[in-house]
Amino acid sequence: DYVRIGIRGIHVKDGDDEVHIDWSGIHVKSSDGEEVNIGRADTARYSERRRNRWWSGANKGFYLSLGLNNVLEQNPLVGQPASQDFTLRPLGSRYFAFGWLQNARLVRGRDAALNLNLGLEFSWYNFMFEGNRIAVKDVPTVGQFGFQESTESLSKSKLTVAYLNLPVMLTTSFRRGFLSYLSAGGHVGYRLDAYTKIKRSNGGKDHAHGNFYLENFRYGLRAELGIRNFPDLFVNYDLNPLFRSENGPDLRAVSFGVKF
Repeated sequence: DYVRIGIRGIHVKDGDDEVHIDWSGIHVKSSDGEEVNIGRADTARYSERRRNRWWSGANKGFYLSLGLNNVLEQNPLVGQPASQDFTLRPLGSRYFAFGWLQNARLVRGRDAALNLNLGLEFSWYNFMFEGNRIAVKDVPTVGQFGFQESTESLSKSKLTVAYLNLPVMLTTSFRRGFLSYLSAGGHVGYRLDAYTKIKRSNGGKDHAHGNFYLENFRYGLRAELGIRNFPDLFVNYDLNPLFRSENGPDLRAVSFGVKF
């Protein structure tokens, strides 16, 4: 029994079983006398199948996204509600999403490939507010989103918005190097639910569901960066306002974080 490595290749002998790998291919001889020879053309086709599986699997399948979200104010219009009360706790305003992606290969080269990604995603914005304020509808006047001061001490006050999204992205995947892929594209979504949640300092909790004059649809841009041996990075930016233009501040939602 031995393993020999030399200019004629690699020869492994274990009892009556032998494996010999050289420039002509792979040769296997088993103890029952059966012999299998895999030539260089066969190994090339095997390597090609492996590469095809790798390209088709780039940025594909089930995923989970965790991160933070915030809002960016656009130029306010005359008569719009003020947005200065929409101040968020940076680490408390979290973003969560899970979904599934499928891709269609467009172009494949030796070391890079271009795919079109289509998917289905559920996402949640959590806007956690600073101070002792509660988000309410029809405050300060009927037909406007606003805030009211709580008469009790609050440890948490937030607005949560859930969406069903359809992401569409172009992905360039790399076979070698620090980056595994780059994706850029957009998304469209429909609001499934919205609710406020407050947690009092004494431990009491309250929920209130409603539309809060939020837009039913969302659409925007998204980008992802794949890093080998590390969670992927993502950023989403909504192009349409979070609230209806006549009922709330002109805010755009943005989220960023890691994707598994």
